[in-house]
Amino acid sequence: MQREIKVSVIVPIYNVEKYLSQCIESISQQTYQKIEIVLVDDGSTDKSRGICDVFANKDSRVRVFHKKNEGLVSSWIFGTKQSTGQYLCYVDGDDWIDPKMIEQLVAEVTGNNHEMICSNILLEFDTANMEKRNQLQAGVYEGDELREILKNKVLGNEERLIMASRCTKLISRQLIEDNIRYCNRKIQMGEDLNIILPALLDCERLVIVNQCFYHYRQHDY
Repeated sequence: MQREIKVSVIVPIYNVEKYLSQCIESISQQTYQKIEIVLVDDGSTDKSRGICDVFANKDSRVRVFHKKNEGLVSSWIFGTKQSTGQYLCYVDGDDWIDPKMIEQLVAEVTGNNHEMICSNILLEFDTANMEKRNQLQAGVYEGDELREILKNKVLGNEERLIMASRCTKLISRQLIEDNIRYCNRKIQMGEDLNIILPALLDCERLVIVNQCFYHYRQHDY
């Protein structure tokens, strides 16, 4: 069944020319091949636009959309609506993912229209990296056990058992589409809570895996 699943990898992009090729290459080189790569250029003023077009010209799985600058939330929502996969994965344009990320997350799906597969993060600094993990123990959570976790250990807690990152996850399309209406496109801090919190509350099957697949680049500002 897993081999039949199409995964859309959605990449919001804004002025990340220095890092973008590494990001796209990490997606195009996935061991799981049934993917589409949706690049959303949010009005970049650097060379990001051209880099997107180069990858689209050499890989038929890459689809590029150039739009006016409206912010991160607007970009990933736009990409979601343009995508066609049954499952969705998000990667920011200055980050990258391990080659087996999608293959290993797809191996955990059942086809439930309201499921979410969660991995962990590597925070990437200039000279080192650091793991950041979901506090919830690796495993499969469904039914009353999942409801209890969401009710008592997610809502109202600043230190959540499940990371709120929209990245690091493979999410069933229906779960995103059912909850995208709660997203405020103008939010500029904590944007991922807009979608992940309502999606978690609507989730019927949650899987936590042990691995750190997602590389989150840390910038000095």
